[in-house]
Amino acid sequence: MINFQGYTHKSTVGTLLRGLTLTALAATLGVALPALAANKGAAHAPMADSHAASPRSKMSPAQKKQFEAFQKARSEMMQARGRLSKIQKAAFKAHPELLKQQKSFGDLLSKTMKKNGYDSRKEIAELKSLRSRLQDKKTPQTKKQKLAHQFQAKVIKLNKARGKALQDKKVRKAQQSLQNAVISAMRKQDPDTNKLIAMLQSKQQELLKIRQALLKQMQQSKNKEHAAAKTK
Repeated sequence: MINFQGYTHKSTVGTLLRGLTLTALAATLGVALPALAANKGAAHAPMADSHAASPRSKMSPAQKKQFEAFQKARSEMMQARGRLSKIQKAAFKAHPELLKQQKSFGDLLSKTMKKNGYDSRKEIAELKSLRSRLQDKKTPQTKKQKLAHQFQAKVIKLNKARGKALQDKKVRKAQQSLQNAVISAMRKQDPDTNKLIAMLQSKQQELLKIRQALLKQMQQSKNKEHAAAKTK
């Protein structure tokens, strides 16, 4: 059974499969929060950090081959994600009762988080403010670094609060019910839904394996360079 972490008709199935993002959570809770430009697609580019640290010109032939495989798998995953997004939107349009069920789940999730001591709407409003300051060209770069750390810390805090709320039996039951309803509606909308979800999961696993292999190779290369430097 696919473990969806939450639902919003504006999010994609790919996002849902990877866990409820800040934007998706905000939408589920009824709070408007545009996605951070800097974070857009970050969940689907797990090699961004390693690529930045090691330009392709410095990659070995094996590393370049892996990076190309990563790019291909990511492209295929994004295509499946795009199709699922369209199916999901069409399913919500064809079944407006899902919006009511989504709102009910969002209210329960928010209420449970608040009961646990986390005011999701207040925190998301603060995250929105931080996002605006981060995207403001007038904000000094040195200030942006501090704001980025604050933003990251708040996102971690939000995810922990969400995770704790999702351990509640009532929340899990509502989540499962919504999951089944959405998937059922998507299957009715397009019979390729199951195949696309399976492809999405497969490509995500493939990307993770490639990233791990590439990082391992890069670390081995660094270790060899350090060892060679010590012998000089």
